[in-house]
Amino acid sequence: MRHNFIGIVISTAMDKTVRVQVAKRVMVHRFQKEVLRHKVYMAHDEMENCNNGDVVRIEHCRKLSRHKSFAVAEVIKPARSWTDPETGIAARHIAARSFSVATATKKDILQDMYLREIRNYKPDTK
Repeated sequence: MRHNFIGIVISTAMDKTVRVQVAKRVMVHRFQKEVLRHKVYMAHDEMENCNNGDVVRIEHCRKLSRHKSFAVAEVIKPARSWTDPETGIAARHIAARSFSVATATKKDILQDMYLREIRNYKPDTK
């Protein structure tokens, strides 16, 4: 069985490569508190169809470069987008990592939504 992770795309600046931030909850036994930890993976995106803020499933594959050993298996949920009514330009929702400290409450809300999305995810059985 291959390693599968679900995460949010935080960068698409490279050719055929995306950076995916994967969150997991860890119990700190000393304080008896659950903490959210993040790890960033580089993943191969052959068709370049991922955008910032997309929720994707990445799958382990053979090592493709020094840092890349995962590939995007599917886009679970595309990022929210809206169209400006005056200009007609579509603006995409930015990833949760790029929020400033002033919008910490928005970041917490987005992380909760993201974790809820992961818990409710059911893969396609074919």
